[in-house]
Amino acid sequence: MKLVIITLRLVLPVIFLSIGMLTLLDSFIGDYLSYLYFPISFGLVIGIANIKSINLKELRKAFFALLLSLITFILILLVIIGIGGGSLSLDDSVNVIYSFIIYVIAPFFVLTAFFKYYDIKFTRTNIIFIIVAIVVSYSYMQFCSVLFENEPPRIANPYLIWQVVVAATLQSVLYKEELFSFFDELRSEN
Repeated sequence: MKLVIITLRLVLPVIFLSIGMLTLLDSFIGDYLSYLYFPISFGLVIGIANIKSINLKELRKAFFALLLSLITFILILLVIIGIGGGSLSLDDSVNVIYSFIIYVIAPFFVLTAFFKYYDIKFTRTNIIFIIVAIVVSYSYMQFCSVLFENEPPRIANPYLIWQVVVAATLQSVLYKEELFSFFDELRSEN
């Protein structure tokens, strides 16, 4: 039973984000709305995945997770527009800074905001989770830029992987104790 609960809390948000992005992104959502789809889907999935019971307080927390996701998205977007000289069309000279903001600063900022929201302390283990998430996100973006010079296929979209990695990191940190106790039980059985 413990395995089922851990699976539901950790894996389902990642699966929902992946499937949601693959099916909705580039299909019927327009160009401008697709930018908003990332923070909306992330906030909704994280908020709903962490509801412990159906009541007004928990639904309010899920709604605030959605708002937090939108606010972090808008702040990062404003930083990018500021660096890009007032537009989102960036030339090659700004591309390195843009990539650093999107794949290093943004995940750190989103994870930090959600850590504060969910009252998670910055322990050594949690900082390692954040560093691994940032390294995986940035490495995947670099891998995609080398492998797919122009436009990556939808399954290899770096924004999709960014959200999945950050969601998996956040859920892993939120349910770290359950994970560690589960693996301790498995180790003691063997």
